[in-house]
Amino acid sequence: MKPLTDKALVFAYRGASAYAPENTVEAFESAHKMGADAVTLNVILTADGEVVLSDTPLINTVSNGQGLILDYTLAELKIFDFGYQFYKGQRKGIRIPTLDEAYDFLAGTNMLVNVELKSYDPRAESRSYDPNIVNKCLEIAKRHDMQERVLYSSADQYQLRRVKTLDPDARVAPLILSCDFSDPIQHCVHLQTNVIHPRHSQMPYSDGYVENCHKSGLRVHAWVANKEEQIARALSHGVDGVITTRPDVAIRLRDGIQKEK
Repeated sequence: MKPLTDKALVFAYRGASAYAPENTVEAFESAHKMGADAVTLNVILTADGEVVLSDTPLINTVSNGQGLILDYTLAELKIFDFGYQFYKGQRKGIRIPTLDEAYDFLAGTNMLVNVELKSYDPRAESRSYDPNIVNKCLEIAKRHDMQERVLYSSADQYQLRRVKTLDPDARVAPLILSCDFSDPIQHCVHLQTNVIHPRHSQMPYSDGYVENCHKSGLRVHAWVANKEEQIARALSHGVDGVITTRPDVAIRLRDGIQKEK
């Protein structure tokens, strides 16, 4: 990862997902054209153990299909149009990408990739993430020679610990859903990471949150900031990265701040 002194990185959240269907190659292509420094994506396992991109296990909200990803094979999922909801019922022939297919494009860019580990069964009594997804993601990154450009994040600390167990050199970043989390900075120390992803809307900027993280050697990537005022606020407090569905807006605001310095 870039050092703390570099300009703030702009992460395109699930690609430039304000302008293209989230978690699709189209969204990553759009982010790259806009000049994003990085993209985030979400991964889930199919019924036949393939790693595909989706934030939700339900395909109802992102495609013209019904049901859960984990109940379908990859071949069955490829039948559905994953741009159907974004384009309001119009079929565009957009298929769910595998992580391999995403890396086929991303490896040819200079963008970093944040892989958010998901993969759980919403029918279970408690949200238990599938540990098998970790080793599969690590294998795919190695196959595409992407290890140095991938950052793994999750709200589930056990998934991140599994990443570090399988690959001590892998970079991880805990998603902090609430900055009331007992001690997010200490949590990063235990995970041996120098990156933290706090929810921007809950960051206690006035309490010197970013400064305290920096004193502990942590990069701060604020997620998800989409409105101009949200992005500007995060940047004005010195965050090291902004995760947004509108990378073009974040780049414009960031570069404007850089010119003023």
